[in-house]
Amino acid sequence: MRVSKDQRSEVERVLALSMKLAPVFVAISGLSAGVYFSSEMLVASGSLFLAGIVSFCGLLLSWRHYRYGVSLSIWLVFATCSYSFPMAILVLPSVRIGALHPLAALCAMVGWFGLGAMGPIFLLRSRLRRWLLT
Repeated sequence: MRVSKDQRSEVERVLALSMKLAPVFVAISGLSAGVYFSSEMLVASGSLFLAGIVSFCGLLLSWRHYRYGVSLSIWLVFATCSYSFPMAILVLPSVRIGALHPLAALCAMVGWFGLGAMGPIFLLRSRLRRWLLT
């Protein structure tokens, strides 16, 4: 498979960004789980982590069938949809009734979704580089 220069630079930028952001997401998700531990937080963090994994899979598909500009926009729309569904169905009702603190929901939103999306990129960066750029 022939890799274009645009695809190579985009993949390398995301791999470099994951090395910077993965520790931040680990810290935020650890803070949210440690400070606001409850059953509602477990549901929120689990659903957002799975949404992040789904977004990671969408990113891999958009990279594999790459078109410059289109792949990024499709992945962003897909990530937004996979992120907003668990927030609207599982997390925000818990915040509305007072079972989950709004700051806990915000930390779960950033930390666990980011950990699900950037964690696999960070952990599998050498395999991704070989699979996508060869």
